[in-house]
Amino acid sequence: MNNTEKVDPDTGITTVTLQFPKTFEADANILDLYDDFLKDLATEGEKGVTAIKQTVSGHDYYYLYIEDGKDSSNVSNAEKFAEEIL
Repeated sequence: MNNTEKVDPDTGITTVTLQFPKTFEADANILDLYDDFLKDLATEGEKGVTAIKQTVSGHDYYYLYIEDGKDSSNVSNAEKFAEEIL
């Protein structure tokens, strides 16, 4: 999202708000992984999350935080997230 980039003066880490489409809310599994981090945005029905932005050789890369842990079947949260978005 425009105008959301912030640089922490102590660490130099850049963060931004990434906007997810309205249909994102329909996927309860992904919402469960991000529930504590999602925030309502000014645009009606839009959700967003704060991500770390890193620019390497002119290309921007964004890193989302996925809570460490596993479900009752011993599947990691990161693996579940990857399966849901692929």
